[in-house]
Amino acid sequence: MDAVSESAGAARHIRTLRIAGPRLYQIDRSHQPRRGPVTIACDGEHLRKVYADKITIGPAEPLPTEVGQLADPSWLLQCWLAGGESVIAAGRPAFRMTVARRRE
Repeated sequence: MDAVSESAGAARHIRTLRIAGPRLYQIDRSHQPRRGPVTIACDGEHLRKVYADKITIGPAEPLPTEVGQLADPSWLLQCWLAGGESVIAAGRPAFRMTVARRRE
């Protein structure tokens, strides 16, 4: 990937992502895009999008699909993470995940 990204004309788009839950997140772009928001923030009740010249407010939405898949890679296993519980494993706190098969 380094060889490809260093080629002439390669562009880097850096975003900062903060996730506190499925509807509690903030996505910040490091640059001003031609189109689209610089910041997207969801507080569980409202989704705010900050553009160069305006701010829009709407109802809360889950993370964008591509970000959600990055944060929850269970799709690679063709299953869903269905929940879990706090446990002690080898004398240390851990979280046991529950996995459910996808129905296709």
